[in-house]
Amino acid sequence: MSDMNVSFPHLGISLNINNVAFSIGDYHIYWYGIIIGIGFILAFIYAMMSLKRFKIPSEKFLDCVIVGLITAIIGARLYYVFFSWDFYSSHQAMLR
Repeated sequence: MSDMNVSFPHLGISLNINNVAFSIGDYHIYWYGIIIGIGFILAFIYAMMSLKRFKIPSEKFLDCVIVGLITAIIGARLYYVFFSWDFYSSHQAMLR
């Protein structure tokens, strides 16, 4: 686990923050994952409240969210593997 230094020089504030928010056994939950998850939930809530204004059926919207979330996760992983190919080409067991 590594710490990250966050500073606001003009305010005179400097914080030392741990990258790991909490752990469950050997599994670590990182702050960036929590922030991305909260952003997704807030965007979903805002979109659900805006459906009537744009006359979009909620069933179609939920279908788009499910397909979009699945393809986003797969696409992000493919992007990561593609740009880290030097590592994954020599460690092909990790691709499975």
